[in-house]
Amino acid sequence: MIPARPSRIFRNRWWAVLWAAGVIWTAISIAGVAPSNHGKAQAKTQASQSATSPDSDSSSQSDQQSSADQAEIAKALKLVG
Repeated sequence: MIPARPSRIFRNRWWAVLWAAGVIWTAISIAGVAPSNHGKAQAKTQASQSATSPDSDSSSQSDQQSSADQAEIAKALKLVG
């Protein structure tokens, strides 16, 4: 992945872009991507828990969790941008 003379990668912008794309491609192929149904499974679990105990405040807990998730995403986007 890293050539014998790494400084040659960054002499040309396009070679650097291609090299970075290769690194990202390799990382995705090794680590994989998250399953797309994660949120649906979590929503089903929360719905079944609230159905079994109607007097619990699981909806407020899920609202707090989603607010915390949104805050983390906003923080990450600020770091990237």
